[in-house]
Amino acid sequence: MLSARNEEQLEKAILEQRTFLTHNKKHFRILHEKYLTSGKKHFGIIVAGRKRNFFETIKRLLDIIQTFSPEEMENQIRFI
Repeated sequence: MLSARNEEQLEKAILEQRTFLTHNKKHFRILHEKYLTSGKKHFGIIVAGRKRNFFETIKRLLDIIQTFSPEEMENQIRFI
């Protein structure tokens, strides 16, 4: 779905009840706020910094997975 719009990508994750992982901090922060204000639900957004190395990103991602349940990730945005 690399060529899909941000909204389409998030909607696909919602349909599959998945948390969404992205590097796109600017647009997904705005999209998250839009969902909250409109009362729409998503299953979490995780924003990974682009400058961090791959292994550090995976470590931080695993920390989130081990710390938060799927229910706790609902309608949340986390930055790693």
